[in-house]
Amino acid sequence: GDSKKVFAEILPDVNWQDVYDVRVKLTDEQAEKLYRHDLKSHRRRAIEMFPDMESYPANVQYMLTDGVFQGFFLDSHNTVDAIRKGDWCRAARNVLKGSSPRGYREDYDRYLTAKEKGIAEGKDPSDSYWSTVARYEQRQAILQEMCDASRKGRR
Repeated sequence: GDSKKVFAEILPDVNWQDVYDVRVKLTDEQAEKLYRHDLKSHRRRAIEMFPDMESYPANVQYMLTDGVFQGFFLDSHNTVDAIRKGDWCRAARNVLKGSSPRGYREDYDRYLTAKEKGIAEGKDPSDSYWSTVARYEQRQAILQEMCDASRKGRR
């Protein structure tokens, strides 16, 4: 689908099928080009979803771009609506209520249970499952900071 088109545009000398079939490995430079393209694409999508995004602090912009990349934010979500309206306190409350796709709320609950039992610590941060659900806390903390700032009239 899209990856073939991206390869043709970004890495025209690399055969997509060879990479997909692991006959050829990408160089670090090639992987970086694909990453940069992907980052720009998701940032554009995030700006479309959150038109005021570029006026937000850098950590909020990063969190929103990452959330779009992860499929965490959809137009229909209450959290997205709250962020668009600048209602940071509602966004902070909603972000942990499981309005995200793919059942992350259940994953997050399991993550918290594991964390309480001390088995989430020491997990490899590159482990997709743990890093994805751990982002819940990061998103909530960032949105709570924005909530606190808005209550003090700084946002």
